[in-house]
Amino acid sequence: LLKISIPYPSLLSEDEQREKSVSHHTVQQLIVEKEQALADLNSVEKSLADLFRRYEKMKEVLEGFRKNEEVLKKCAQEYLSRVKKEEQRYQALKIHAEEKLDR
Repeated sequence: LLKISIPYPSLLSEDEQREKSVSHHTVQQLIVEKEQALADLNSVEKSLADLFRRYEKMKEVLEGFRKNEEVLKKCAQEYLSRVKKEEQRYQALKIHAEEKLDR
């Protein structure tokens, strides 16, 4: 009976050692995965912050373009109005000159 009970505790000890080893390995693997996940999270946060910064800058640029467009449209309208007035003035002068020449 003693011979049978002696190997049993040694098997139990070996099983415990294997379980500890597996548990330790699992814990180490989880720590590595956690560190990688944190690094990935930091990278994503940095990328999002950069993306948001570029988005805000593009919004400002777009607003500048809109203001420039409004100014350019206003100038174009003023120039068209001025051209029409000058055209009318030219036509009036032309008619006046033709009348003077016809006399």
